[in-house]
Amino acid sequence: MLAGACVVGLALGAAPNAGGRAIPRSNGGLIGRTVGCGRAVTSTGPTGARGATTPVLLVHGFAGRPSDFRRTLNGYPSLLKKVRALPGAAVFTFDYSAHSLEWVTDPAIGPALARAIDCLSIAYARPAIVVAHSMGGLAAQYAQGQVLGGGPVAGRLAGVIAIGTPFDGAQFLGVDGGPSAFVFDRFRDAALDVCDEPRPTRPRRQFCDLIGATATPAVRAMRKGSSKLRALPDWDSRVRIVALTGDIVFSIGAFGATQDIGVGDIAVAVDSATTGATSGTRPFVARCRESFFDVAQVFDTSPCAHTNEVANRRIVAQVADRVRDALRRSIRMAR
Repeated sequence: MLAGACVVGLALGAAPNAGGRAIPRSNGGLIGRTVGCGRAVTSTGPTGARGATTPVLLVHGFAGRPSDFRRTLNGYPSLLKKVRALPGAAVFTFDYSAHSLEWVTDPAIGPALARAIDCLSIAYARPAIVVAHSMGGLAAQYAQGQVLGGGPVAGRLAGVIAIGTPFDGAQFLGVDGGPSAFVFDRFRDAALDVCDEPRPTRPRRQFCDLIGATATPAVRAMRKGSSKLRALPDWDSRVRIVALTGDIVFSIGAFGATQDIGVGDIAVAVDSATTGATSGTRPFVARCRESFFDVAQVFDTSPCAHTNEVANRRIVAQVADRVRDALRRSIRMAR
């Protein structure tokens, strides 16, 4: 079926609902031409049928892009491929890359995501599922707190799977005290050296973007304890949030003793990435043991680093499992 830069819709036009918005009519239930759910949303494959398919929306993170979900590591299938293979899932991406240095309240991010969730849910007659990386999870938090057409967007969601989302703030500007602060300072020093290399000779690093963008609205807002984070709407009790993240672990030896120290996914601490999870949803942490003497390479090579989480095979497998659960939840909610 149709895969394009505008969101799918239904053939034969639309009818207004009580809130004055357009509800697409079906042509035998088959999803067809676009109805304008937003230019940021793109279908990634077969779009399925109204009432028989659930929309799954992939939302990238800060300084990211939709193609992040196509990345692979060590030959394992991409997150997009795994989710698209699930029966009953129609997978879309949400693209705010041109605005990804702004905070989630920017009209092209949180508000646009709210409209996309609302529109897809109406088009498919089922609550949507969001899979979000990094700041994308905060955009989802903002979006679910909005009201469109007299109804809460939260009621249009069957679940949110958040990967490496800094619910309690990001740590890339430093860690307060303890052994992890020493380790993270070493990380930051190595990052500054690596990020100063000319761009053509080094791999792309989202972490470098973070370090070099400390004055942007998004980075200022994601500081731990920021007023912008506190101002985000609380999660609606109807929304089921699953948290997944990476944790890089170093064994530090001194005076004959060895201590394991985890630094999260470099950008986000484990506690921050999991604190937003709904009680009882079992947050998942993929741990990778890395060499403390090669920290500069960890930014690029560790499957548990922030930019690699979306391609980490263990996290990808968890995403597929949690989306499968959410698909069943969406069906129940639509009855």
